[in-house]
Amino acid sequence: MKLPTLIATVALAVSSAAFAAGEKHDHAHEHKPMHGGVVVEVKDVDYELVAKPTTIQTHVRDHGKPADVSN
Repeated sequence: MKLPTLIATVALAVSSAAFAAGEKHDHAHEHKPMHGGVVVEVKDVDYELVAKPTTIQTHVRDHGKPADVSN
């Protein structure tokens, strides 16, 4: 699979999951994009996928605060 196809596939999958999640939450932190990407929540951890023409970044937040992903 070529890189542009992979990028499009990942972006579509994440945006579909985010859309399906809806806007109703029973906890305090919000799930709005902070970096201009698409946000999806899994077990109180927010994953934001930011796709630009030359880079793809994933920002991870745990309960609204940056998560340590060094491990």
